[in-house]
Amino acid sequence: MREELKGVFGAVQKGDLPPSFDHLFNGIWNASEERFHVQESYILDFKETNPEGFSEGYGAGFVRLALGFHNSFGGLIIVGVKDRILTVSGIEQPFDVESFNRVLTDFAAISIECVAKTYRVTIGAVEKQIAAVLVPRRKSASPVKLRKDLAKYKAGTLWVRDRHEVLVAETRHLPMLFSQRMSLPSDGEEEARFPVHRSFPPSPATLKEFISRGDLLTSLWGWFVSGENPRLYLHGPGGSGKSTLAFEFARLLAEHGHGVRATTGERLDYVIFISGKETELNPLSGTEQVFAMRQFANAHEQFVQIIYHSGLLGLDEQTSADEKRVKVGLDELFSHFSGLIVIDDIDALSRRGLETGEEVLFLKAVLAKQRTRILYTLRHPPQHALTSSLKVPGLDYASEFHEFVDACCKQFGVPSPPAEVSHQIADRTHSLPLLVETVVGLRRFCSNYNEALSLFDEKGGDDARRYLYQREYDRLDKHGKSRPILSALYLLEQRKPTVKAVLR
Repeated sequence: MREELKGVFGAVQKGDLPPSFDHLFNGIWNASEERFHVQESYILDFKETNPEGFSEGYGAGFVRLALGFHNSFGGLIIVGVKDRILTVSGIEQPFDVESFNRVLTDFAAISIECVAKTYRVTIGAVEKQIAAVLVPRRKSASPVKLRKDLAKYKAGTLWVRDRHEVLVAETRHLPMLFSQRMSLPSDGEEEARFPVHRSFPPSPATLKEFISRGDLLTSLWGWFVSGENPRLYLHGPGGSGKSTLAFEFARLLAEHGHGVRATTGERLDYVIFISGKETELNPLSGTEQVFAMRQFANAHEQFVQIIYHSGLLGLDEQTSADEKRVKVGLDELFSHFSGLIVIDDIDALSRRGLETGEEVLFLKAVLAKQRTRILYTLRHPPQHALTSSLKVPGLDYASEFHEFVDACCKQFGVPSPPAEVSHQIADRTHSLPLLVETVVGLRRFCSNYNEALSLFDEKGGDDARRYLYQREYDRLDKHGKSRPILSALYLLEQRKPTVKAVLR
């Protein structure tokens, strides 16, 4: 903590303003120069004048600033100061904090009590007034978003205070937003003191850069920190990015978990990621291949991998661990440690009619003395737990698709597609990340994107479609008529020109 900010930080942490100017501003006020001498920071912002209202223009910016402060570390708005030269301009009227709090409630559906106080300071021979508006720090509640449009700001916007700026929250901000936020980013060394045990395979993503699935990641953080259900299912079609999303969440949690506390106070001890995936689509070649890093093929092997990667089972014990040893290991893990277990592609077991181990882990998590959360990925919505599931759709065309395509082009060293072709790629791939990546990858061998799309349809698309839809076909009743009907429709589509000629 910078020495000069301790008075401000103490007031923010306490949630109240001291009675005297000196008590609050002693560290940041230069009496000889009659000006403030610190720049805006994570917890400090200067405004020159009072707004006339808070629902539009300049006043709406106060709401934006307050929500950014509240989501982050709390903060102090000093009104009546020129923010570039930090001299006192003064205000005529006290800050209308009651109206301010009412607008915050109306537009963000929260009840936070900002506190305002007017202070007097002598500049030369003239006494001037400034207002200090204290925005309290959000505690264990979820980050606050706009619930309806406010001036130029859209409903659903999540703001964060980042140094001297208020920014729309990005993936990099989520660990901070869901941490305890008891110290400023430059102050703490908690990571060195409280490391989080982690065990991951290599990332399932072939792209080096993770393209934010912001709302989905925010939902995962909210579930882990404050959600009541001990398990959550990420479901979506093959190629939608479920595994990559789960891996990125686990990675971020492991790297920043030293600052994370559940609403009940538990510290994070471990994060592990295991996979039952059988096959994968190689976007570089457009072909389906065996997944080389598969870790379990049945429930017993899954439990053994959980205990082993948590550090409670030795390498040489994996093959010999019986049911009794597994039970002891799981009981010890759930009784003494708090963490996240990610189980990728659990339907690799269920579609073969095998026991998945879901209920065993669910009961242990519910009855555990410590707080453990379990995240599954699978293709189909879990009918037994629909309220505990989160759909992973294709990329949003407006906010995610183009950024993802740009990242693919950069990695593969190919030009970006023109606008009219981008729509075709999105349509032909249903904006599924893995298929988009495959099309862009095929561009390396083609002179343009139209050729790449043709090649995708004629060659690369076969394996891609098999990877995406074979599981869905396998789920159909073997003894019913659904499989023959689907096959007939496919053949009809393939022979459409011939059928049309016959009909003529």
